[in-house]
Amino acid sequence: MSHPVTMSDKTYCANLPLWISKQIAVQPDGCWLWTGTKFSTGYGLIRWGGKNWKAHRLIWTLLCGDIPAGIDVLHRCDTPLCVNPTKCLFLGTDKDNHQDKTAKGRHWQQKKTHCPQGHPYTPENTYRTRQGGRQCCICKGIPPRKVVA
Repeated sequence: MSHPVTMSDKTYCANLPLWISKQIAVQPDGCWLWTGTKFSTGYGLIRWGGKNWKAHRLIWTLLCGDIPAGIDVLHRCDTPLCVNPTKCLFLGTDKDNHQDKTAKGRHWQQKKTHCPQGHPYTPENTYRTRQGGRQCCICKGIPPRKVVA
């Protein structure tokens, strides 16, 4: 359920083409949800200038300026359809995005409970790499670790 648009929301939305602003539903938590077309990945899709854009990237560009090369537009709110650059979006590198996902427990690798050979990722059977990845002790031939409670 969306809430009435506030003055700050109106000010920002007034800087968008009307057909775009009509596809934004402002939520009580501050998210601006894209209600138009979506990519299969869950992100909003806008056709602009002969090219398909992720909605949050285009709206950032229209309201905040160009996105530097090698920089991503990230979501504080973890809502792919959110396009609010004033509260929910921020710029960061691909590394920042992966660190953010990992810190919030959303990285797809974190959902794996077993290695590719079927051994469980338990504290005793999991080796952590310097990069933060997990490896199976059984598969790597590493003696299982003792876990101190």
